[in-house]
This record gives sequence, C-alpha cells and structure tokens, in this order.
Amino acid sequence: QYEELANLLEYPELKIYCHYNAAINFENVKKFSRALSNLETISKYQINDTIILANIFYTQIRLLYNLGKKQDAQKLAEKLLELEDPTKPELKNIQLKVITFLLKNT
Repeated sequence: QYEELANLLEYPELKIYCHYNAAINFENVKKFSRALSNLETISKYQINDTIILANIFYTQIRLLYNLGKKQDAQKLAEKLLELEDPTKPELKNIQLKVITFLLKNT
C-alpha cells in the first residue's frame, strides 16, 4: 500500500509519489475522501514542478467534484488554469483535460 509506504519514507519526493499513487488507487475504488486526504498530505510539501502540481490539482478537482464540492473544484480549476511554465508545453494538455472534465460534468 502506497499510503503506508509513504509514512516510512524519509525523502519528500518519494512521499509525494506514494501519496499521489495512493490517491489514484483510492479514486479508482471510489474512496474519494481517503484519496483527497492523501493529496492534502502532499500539500504540506513545496512542489516546484508545474507538471506534478497540475496533475495533483487535476486529481483534486475530480475528487472534489465526486464528493459534491463543485465550487471548491471550480476554484481549484481556476488556480490550475493560471499556472504558466513556458518550458513545459505539456501543461496545456493538463489544463485542457480540466476544461473538458468541467464541461462534461457541468
């Protein structure tokens, strides 16, 4: 279990990786609150990579939406859409995924 492994690790990067994967696994089995809890744990770490941050935001948006917290999901989507990084063109793909998700679920 990624969640348990994260608690044993020392390096923040590995903790982030494990908590993110735990969140994805919990999302896949519709344990949205537990998934969101793992992502909230990640938020205490400094994340400088915009792609990692965007993927975390996108996952949080889906979870919030599934928990009925649509306004919180919308606010986070706005934050994600404000991210810019000219060195990472793939960021636009994640932003487009968010827009598509919101359009399909509104």
